[in-house]
Formats: sequence, C-alpha cells, structure tokens
Amino acid sequence: MSLFKSSKGFTTRNFCIGSPEAEAETTHKSKIRLSDVFEDFLEILPELNTEKFIVVGRKGSGKTALAEYLFEMQNAKPNFFCDFVKKFDIDIQKIVQVGKEKGTNIQEELLFKWIILTKILRLISRNEALQHLRGMKELKQFLQRNSGFIDIKSYEIVEVISNQGFEVSIEYFRRFSSKFSRDIKLRGEKAPFYKLIPHLEETIIDLLTSIDDIDNEYFIIFDDLDIGFKATSKEHVSILIALLRIAKDYNINYFGKNGLDVKVIILLRDDIADVLRLADSDTAKIFSSYGILISWYEHEIFSRNENLLKIKRFINKRIEKNFSQNDIPLFSERGAWNSLIQEDTTYYKDSSFKYVLEHTFYKPRDLILFFLPISKFEFNIPLEPSNVNQLLGKYSKEAIDEVNNEFVAFLDNNEIKGIYQMLERFCNEEYFSYSKLREMIEQHSFSIESDQLITLLFKYSLIGNKDISNKKVYFKCREERTNDINFNKELPIVLHYIVKVFIKNK
Repeated sequence: MSLFKSSKGFTTRNFCIGSPEAEAETTHKSKIRLSDVFEDFLEILPELNTEKFIVVGRKGSGKTALAEYLFEMQNAKPNFFCDFVKKFDIDIQKIVQVGKEKGTNIQEELLFKWIILTKILRLISRNEALQHLRGMKELKQFLQRNSGFIDIKSYEIVEVISNQGFEVSIEYFRRFSSKFSRDIKLRGEKAPFYKLIPHLEETIIDLLTSIDDIDNEYFIIFDDLDIGFKATSKEHVSILIALLRIAKDYNINYFGKNGLDVKVIILLRDDIADVLRLADSDTAKIFSSYGILISWYEHEIFSRNENLLKIKRFINKRIEKNFSQNDIPLFSERGAWNSLIQEDTTYYKDSSFKYVLEHTFYKPRDLILFFLPISKFEFNIPLEPSNVNQLLGKYSKEAIDEVNNEFVAFLDNNEIKGIYQMLERFCNEEYFSYSKLREMIEQHSFSIESDQLITLLFKYSLIGNKDISNKKVYFKCREERTNDINFNKELPIVLHYIVKVFIKNK
C-alpha cells in the first residue's frame, strides 16, 4: 500500500510554521499561537520545580518560548503568576551610570534585589484570592505611589533618577508592614530604595507564610541578557555574576528554605554561560548545581527511529496545525513532515528530514527559519527536493545571521565579515588542516588570538572535525551534552553544510 494519498491541488500558500521570535506567537492575532503548539518536549518545566533555576541553551534553542509559555499559564491557572525582566527594559549598567553622574550610589546587587522583590509584591497584589488579606490596600498604594521605580523602563527611570535620585515613598509601606507587626525604623516620607530591601524581604516572608490554604506560585524570569553583552567587558561579566548569586541566594536560602513557591529564573545563552563559568571561583559550581542545558540532539534515537526525535515531534506538531487550519488531510502514514515533504529515495541518502536537519544547528528556530518563506513560494504539496533546496538557500542567510548575532559578544562587525571571507577559501575543499586555517586567520585582522577564534568557530558549529579513519564528523551542535566535545587540532576540519550554501549563494 502506498504511503501517500492524493495531494493534488493543495499548496503551501497559507502555511505559517511559526515565528522566529516566540513573543510573536503570543498575540491574539498571531498566525500560529504558541499556546496551541507548545509542548515541553525536553521536560524542562519539571526541572524548574526542583532547585534548578538557570536555563542554558544556544540562541534559538527554545528558552524564550518556554518562558512565554509560563507567562501565558497565568490565563489558565488562577494561582500562577509570572513576570519578565528584560534587558531592553532594565539596563542595569545604564541606571548605575546615571546614578553615579547624579551623585546617587546605586549598586548592581541592590538594584537586582529591588527589582526582584518589588516585582514579586506586584504579582502578589494582583492575586484576586488574596485581596481580603490585611494590608493589601496599603500594598497597592505603595506600589502605585512608586510605580516609576517598580514597573521600571530604562528610558523613564533614567530621567527620574536624573531629576530626583532613587528615593522611594515609604509611608504606605510602613502602614502595610505594620499589619504584620513589623516596625520600620525609617523616618520621613522618603528613603533610598536600598534601605527598604531587608524590610521587603521580611514582609514577603510574613505575607506568604501566613497563607496556608492557597497554593500560589510566583515566577520572575530574566531574559534577553545577551543584548549588548561583551565578553571582554569585566563590568558586563560582573553584573551577570551578581545576578546569578542573588538569584541563587533568594531561590535557595530565602524562598526555598521558607517553603515559598517563588522562583527567580535566568535564561542564558550557552556561550555567555561559558564565559561566566570561568570568571570566578564559585560560578562553575553554580552552573553545575542549578543549570539546565537545552540540547535537542539525540544520537541513539536518530539511528533507531527519527519519528521519536523530540525536534521532529516539535516541527511535526506545527506542520500538523497548518494542515488542520487549511483543511488539508495528512497524506502520509508516517506523519506530518512526510506529508509535507516528499521522500525521494533517489535524492535523499537517508531521509528528507535528516537531509534538512544536517543543514541546521539542531535547534527549533532553525526549522522555523527554514520554513519561513514557504507561503510565498506556494509550493505544491508534497514538496520536491528542488523545493527543499530552494528553502535551504533562503535559510542559509537567516542561519548565518543568527550565528553573527552570537558573535557580537566577542567580535565587531568587520571581524565577523572577515570570518566568511576567510572561510570562503575552504568552501570547495572536502576538509582542511588546523595549520591552514590558522594561517588564513592570521592574514586577517582579528582582536582575539587565532586559537580563541577557532574555538568560537567550533563552538558555533561553523566548523567541525572529521576522523578519516572512521569517516565520522564531529560538530558541537551534534552532541547531546555539548560540553563533552572539544575541538581537536590533530584532526582534519570541515565546514558545516549551511556555511557552504551561504558562501556559494553570496
């Protein structure tokens, strides 16, 4: 029996497999909604219910999608509360600098604490089930009176600090705290924000531990921490280390040991995590104890049954949603991917899915970017190999743009362009040596050492190693535990498929 039913007359005209940014899938007008297709394939959410709080993964691996799903859970769970802290909204470095210029001492650690504590209080104030509790009226008044210092937006708070410093109104908090027999020994109507921090900590414990019969959960998520980050900046590194330490202290010693369902979650790119890991004596231990690594590669399952792969299940769910929305039946008994893309055994060595996946870095966003222009092409369903290659040609630029965004933490724009000018010399070679690559690097002007640049190229999987004896190719993105594989200068070097496609198209 044929695996395919008739597909005559159906095209990809109205298809939308997804948006590269998870946030774009969360509006009521989104072509495809995150809530309709999200599934915790890697089982990260159960991990976040343990001591773990740092989610580490490459750009596009699904960190923000996970966070956006948590944020949307508020609509379905009345006792679940979540808020974001994004670098674009709260630029710690800029706020501290403006404070210095105006004679106001604002320490990064204290500012992080203030942001976390006041956001938790904001979430508590929105909990309808707690409105009857004593002091809630005063809490809301305190938050309202100091909204500019609590619902922080960088462009607004910079102006506020420039004009009036970082002193907050304390009268309503004094009244609120008194409901729990706490005497705040602060005089006057205003006080520097940092003087309230110990009182905020005590009051949150008092408030939440007094509620025995309601199962409330509160999450504060730090995202987009890579924006503007420079690995060579000691200040940038120290700010993120401060956040890690504060989050650990609050999650373990403050919230955890008091039995509170409150957690600070940090989303971090793996390359930045690697920089922080080596930056101080305790940071490696923090990542080992509290980190969750996102990795979609599953070698053993791949060789056994590709339909069991989590990344194929991820994309199948989105493809199936498109078939359903367009009233198109699934033609293949092997699932959504095989209904959309024709299996041409004379063209694909193994399968169409493996062919496409090996042109990616094994991340969900790669597959979304691959399918991004599918509606414009209006391909007949199922897609032929020529259609797939057309999509790969378009995807190659998107894929390299993503990598270049990662490079920005280490190199400037001219250096990034120089990488591809240098790699272009190897585009038609099956493999090449470490000495040849190093020689080529040294003909260009890079601000970092040759070995460091080669390590970055390997880290981002633009290059890999090839073992001639067993014909195996090793790329960083093709390891289930990405810290287990390192560049081997003794082995020949190969370019990633998509790098070759990009350079040839360019």
